[in-house]
Amino acid sequence: NQDHVAAPQFSTGNYGVYAIKDIQPSQQLFHLPFKMVLSTKVAMEEWDIGKQVIKHVPNIHPRSVLLLLLIHLRFGEVVDHSSKNSVERFRGYVSCLPEIYTDPTFWENVEQGKLAMELIQGTNLYHTMDEYILREREDYDKLTEFSKAFPTLLATNLLSMERWKWARSAFVSRCFPPKLLNLDSITISDMPQTDNDKASCGILLPVIDLMNHQYATKVTWLSDRHQQRITFQVDASIKTNEQVFNNYGPKCNEELLLCYGFVPMDNPADSVSVKLDIHSVKPVLSAAGIEHNQGRFFIMKQDPVSLNLYRTVRIMMCDLDIEEDDQGNIVSVEEPEYDEELETNALDMLQNMLTSKVTKMDQVDQKLLDQAAASYSYVIQAARRYRDGQRALLCHAAEWCAKEAEQGFANIQSRLENIFEKKRNCQSV
Repeated sequence: NQDHVAAPQFSTGNYGVYAIKDIQPSQQLFHLPFKMVLSTKVAMEEWDIGKQVIKHVPNIHPRSVLLLLLIHLRFGEVVDHSSKNSVERFRGYVSCLPEIYTDPTFWENVEQGKLAMELIQGTNLYHTMDEYILREREDYDKLTEFSKAFPTLLATNLLSMERWKWARSAFVSRCFPPKLLNLDSITISDMPQTDNDKASCGILLPVIDLMNHQYATKVTWLSDRHQQRITFQVDASIKTNEQVFNNYGPKCNEELLLCYGFVPMDNPADSVSVKLDIHSVKPVLSAAGIEHNQGRFFIMKQDPVSLNLYRTVRIMMCDLDIEEDDQGNIVSVEEPEYDEELETNALDMLQNMLTSKVTKMDQVDQKLLDQAAASYSYVIQAARRYRDGQRALLCHAAEWCAKEAEQGFANIQSRLENIFEKKRNCQSV
């Protein structure tokens, strides 16, 4: 709606959408035709090269075909776009995307990126970055081989790792969940994403993706199948010259930094994951009804040590009464009732694990931390906020363990008794 909003040019360095007159609640600001939604379907079904990639490259991820299309539209030659279904209709949009991004995959290309990586030493992101980049390379290598085999289809000089990283950052920083096109209406006010949302390949919504993120912003998406368009609506009053925000949903700082290249101050949705080796007890955990997420648990400010995490640690530390069927499958597990010695050992194990992670983060040189605190670099500030947020959550969880022990395990005892009472009630039905 050009009467109400405007977006600065990328060249100004100011990103976002701003109100040029007062906006009322339920004001519809953007209408985007379905035809202008850039998706994997476009890349694989409308683009001739994409069709050939699907045909000749085994196990290629659909997202990778879309990344290749982004590279083609940004760096490749213009082809005939007289057809209404030509992918060339997206070239103008793709050509306007930023050249440089601020997420960690780009840090080696930006000023002070090396310092930013040193700042996050000891964090989960620091330890997994190499593995993440290697995974990103898998399909790139496949497509490089494809270009060698079919140079008339895909020029061998079109692909480079730098361009692949650019396409990856351009996509993950702007993509929306595909379900927005399939629902008549969806209101987002920090609505949590499901695992299916996170695993699915997103869609790109030109112009709409100019809006920045603000936690707790209420927005509504409308999908009109009759008019074949998607509509973005704000659900709050916005004054002239104020920024119009989207809401990406509740995302932790690690996801925001890795995918979007920024970290907000005081993010209430922040979390830090801890990983336990549950290989030997995984069937036991499942039989006990404990959600273990392959041994990955999340620490949050409002729930520093989840009951699932605590019960998992208890099970890893004690002998259990296990009932198996004739095939050796675990049928039921008898968790031990509250026991002060067991709770002491479990809390000690948790506290040691948490303080160990903090110790690794504290190996960063203090001069480096002082230099980061005085820096105005956007990248440095994002890295520092991420590190400080992770450390604060780990310390908060470790302090929770110490406090529980000091107070005689009252909270733990109550939570465990509630679980066991529910189990007994279920067995008696």
